[in-house]
Amino acid sequence: MMNKSSKTLLVFALAYVFMTSASFSQSFTPDEIKDVIKAFGKYDYAGNPTPTYTIENIIRYVSDKPQLRAVVEEAMVTLLESDATFRARQFVCHQLWIIATDQSVPTLEKMLLNKETAEIACYALRTHPSEAASRALREAIDRVDDITKVRIVNIIGDRKDVAGVGQLIGLLKSDNAALAEAAAISLGTIGTDKAVRAIAKARAAASGKVRVVLTRAWLRGAEYYAGNNRMADALAIYETLFDESEPLLVRRSALVGGLGTGDSRAVGLMNAAMDHDVAVLRAAAIANSAMLKGQKVTKKLIATLKIAPPQTQVLIIEALAQRDDPLVKDTVIAAAYSENADVRIAAFNALGDVGDGPSAALLCSALAKAQTQQEADTILASLRRMKGRGVDHAIVDSLSDANPAARTQLIGIINDRGYRPAVKVLLQQARHENPSVASAAVRAVGSLAAAGDLAELADILVETQDKGVRDEAVRAAIKLAKACPDRKAATQLIADRMDGEISVEANIALMRVLAAVPSDLSLERLQAALNADNLKVRDAAVRAIGQYPDASAAKTLLAIFVMTKNPTHRAIALRGCIHLCKTADIGAQTALTFYQQAMESASTVAEKKLILSGIADLSLPAAIDLVTPLTDDETVRTEACLALLAVAEKSAQQAPGRAAAAARKILSDPPLTDFHQRARQLLEKANALDSNP
Repeated sequence: MMNKSSKTLLVFALAYVFMTSASFSQSFTPDEIKDVIKAFGKYDYAGNPTPTYTIENIIRYVSDKPQLRAVVEEAMVTLLESDATFRARQFVCHQLWIIATDQSVPTLEKMLLNKETAEIACYALRTHPSEAASRALREAIDRVDDITKVRIVNIIGDRKDVAGVGQLIGLLKSDNAALAEAAAISLGTIGTDKAVRAIAKARAAASGKVRVVLTRAWLRGAEYYAGNNRMADALAIYETLFDESEPLLVRRSALVGGLGTGDSRAVGLMNAAMDHDVAVLRAAAIANSAMLKGQKVTKKLIATLKIAPPQTQVLIIEALAQRDDPLVKDTVIAAAYSENADVRIAAFNALGDVGDGPSAALLCSALAKAQTQQEADTILASLRRMKGRGVDHAIVDSLSDANPAARTQLIGIINDRGYRPAVKVLLQQARHENPSVASAAVRAVGSLAAAGDLAELADILVETQDKGVRDEAVRAAIKLAKACPDRKAATQLIADRMDGEISVEANIALMRVLAAVPSDLSLERLQAALNADNLKVRDAAVRAIGQYPDASAAKTLLAIFVMTKNPTHRAIALRGCIHLCKTADIGAQTALTFYQQAMESASTVAEKKLILSGIADLSLPAAIDLVTPLTDDETVRTEACLALLAVAEKSAQQAPGRAAAAARKILSDPPLTDFHQRARQLLEKANALDSNP
């Protein structure tokens, strides 16, 4: 029979298991809940943390079960009234913060009056939704020490308890500075007319630190008015606090708060700050001017821009860029011609937000005249994000007048903006005499053009004398050819270019395109190039077929490996063949045949090791026979043993006898001790399979 103590421990253990599992699904009965919470009364941090997890899981479990929530609260109240440890009561108060109802208020009210438990009781009552909790807090104020009073006053403010305003006003005159300050801030947070008037009255007679606190509270009162759409009342406070007699930080806070109302009556406050000789106030007014709508604000910013020093002009331009006003664009355009670099940069940046086609043309022209990299970078960034009408067309039109450096950058912008109608112009630019311009244009064509543009791109590839442009053209042509719905037509188009009078370099480049776009014609033309008169073309053909992605090239690669004497070509061909055997649609038996033929022609240790690496991927019993003799070859013994084990392990299910023979072969050779453990495991598996077919 399980006693109560054992049952409680079991509940803790079970709850911990469920809490740490992937999906929590523990449930609790009322009796289990009571037992767990009662036992929790002895909890201390020094002990096992599991009990706290259990309590938290109970809280989660009862969250949507009102009857069980009542059981939990009742059990927790009982614990609070017992001789439970402070740590246990503290933790329980944290949970009551989540689930407490009026049932727990009387006990928490008693705890407020005890210095030792007042703080944790405050925690439980802080967000308690009932009026009973508010009443308990108000009634406790006159019965507790000053430290607890401060806590309670802060809570009354946080709860926006209007009924507590009278008490808080009385505490404004407290000799305890911390208490008076807390009362002031809470009154500002609650923000009733009575509270705000009391703050204003107290502030008028205060000085020093107390006045500072009351000023902060009064600003909160203004926020209360603004939040309740009482803008006139809010602005009255902000305008009063913007007075010359107030400290600078107070004036700035009042200014920002006033502009934050968004009320048209705050324009006067903004104008006064912008006309002020204190830079901090001017900057704050400009930075927050976006809060105010209407052309009056825009016109004030523009008028100030004309007479302001460069540093202030920068701030104004940034502010203008945030305004949806037709007056802004022309003003910013004018600023783009400023002699001051910082002002120009600010204007260039602003045009990215407000500009259109003519603005884009201006920026394109300015790019060639940029005096610093920062100017150029700002112009380019603005052109990338500019969304006004006619921007793309303006950038394309500007290419003809741009110098090579600017033209290269603008082509990059066209590419970044994804403007496909520019392809025709880009194809023209791809024939530009400047390699940087041509390369940028070909790169953009590769991103923006359609399959129908492949023919002209192939012509550019053939015609160019620049290696960089040719390489870009190869990459672009591969993209377009792969996108072509008719792969045969695409490869025929490339092959046709190879039949003309073209340079060796162009021929090699076209082969690179064919190698990336497999088809019967592609492989046929690459195979033909193996017999070309030119050594460079033959070498390129081997390299192209070595990169060919289709299984149809495997036989050709094997033939190259078997027949050629060129060690570089042998390595390329062997690597390509093995890669296709591993990745392409080549059957295991066919791959084994390739490996067998390759092994017969292998003349170096490196070649044998490479072939063994391919064989190791096969799941074919016949491969065991190919690899086994090589375990006696000192030069490749390690690689052969690894391949033999790999193949035998994969083939054990099909041919347990041959797998066992492979294992015994390794076990019989003392120098192969490094592989014996793995071989024994293989032998055990093979024997088991052989005895249980």
